[in-house]
Amino acid sequence: MTMLASPDLDAKTTDQRLDALVTAVSAGKLDGIVFEQRAGRDGRLEVDVAFDATGTGSGFPPAQVIVRLCARLSGVVGRDPQVRMVDTACASSLDERRPNHPDRIVSLDG
Repeated sequence: MTMLASPDLDAKTTDQRLDALVTAVSAGKLDGIVFEQRAGRDGRLEVDVAFDATGTGSGFPPAQVIVRLCARLSGVVGRDPQVRMVDTACASSLDERRPNHPDRIVSLDG
């Protein structure tokens, strides 16, 4: 989310800023699925993102487990942006966009 501090974003429209944020969250190491996006009148950008992860449990044969975290990332473009990340409800449409359904929905609280 350091991209919110980029001087390049200052010259962009709100829609272009949202597009840049969606691209940053969806690509690279984050590999999130953006299922909602919005901009507030105060310049705050928000994206609701689902992150899926796979792990292997113990046992024989070992079980594969898929978990999903849905979070809202929000911040304001500027020199010292503060980014908030809070839990949000997962959209039901996510299961149509991913081939494997999660075994469990997890939260930031644990």
